[in-house]
Amino acid sequence: MKKIVLIIPLALSLLISCSITQSYHFNSDFSGNSKIEVDASSYISLMQLSDTSGTSGNYMDTISIYFVEAANFLRNSPGISDVQWESDQENSKFHLSFTFDKIDNLNNVVQNEPVGFNEIIGGKPSFIAKGKKLSYFFGTKGKPMEDAEEYESMKDMFSYKLNFSFEGKIGKASFPNLEISEDKSNASFSTTLIDITALDPKVPIIFKLK
Repeated sequence: MKKIVLIIPLALSLLISCSITQSYHFNSDFSGNSKIEVDASSYISLMQLSDTSGTSGNYMDTISIYFVEAANFLRNSPGISDVQWESDQENSKFHLSFTFDKIDNLNNVVQNEPVGFNEIIGGKPSFIAKGKKLSYFFGTKGKPMEDAEEYESMKDMFSYKLNFSFEGKIGKASFPNLEISEDKSNASFSTTLIDITALDPKVPIIFKLK
């Protein structure tokens, strides 16, 4: 764990300059799989334009090391299996995926993950499953990120998308700007890493499944 703690400050500064897509798929018993995808291409491109020392490649190496540590954390977590991570250095993209056996073990890794996303939003997300109802709490600060105005013109670089998919169908869902697919098996919510901190931590995304 010491390596993870040491890497967080630098890796966090890199991750907050990336686009992140986080996906969860749930089976009928609320087991499932999760994947986080990080696209650092815009950030790396900017670094390369301003880099006169030829060290921009170090950013990719730093994120790669960070994902290796995250994968090791997941492999040692109860109820977690099929941990896979991939680094596409050419396109400046990374992804990390795993399978979970139940909600409790998913919450354990989501709330204690070493990827650094919780550090960005300033809280710990959580899931609550009861019957056919699933709730997702962002666990955010509930207030804007410090110096958010400085990033206003670059928000596209900091996009965050949250995807949910289900073995069954969505009967009802509630959350502002939540998009539901036509076949009622997928939902997505899009924001930015700048705006997400201001979401009300007490208001969850709620799914009532058929």
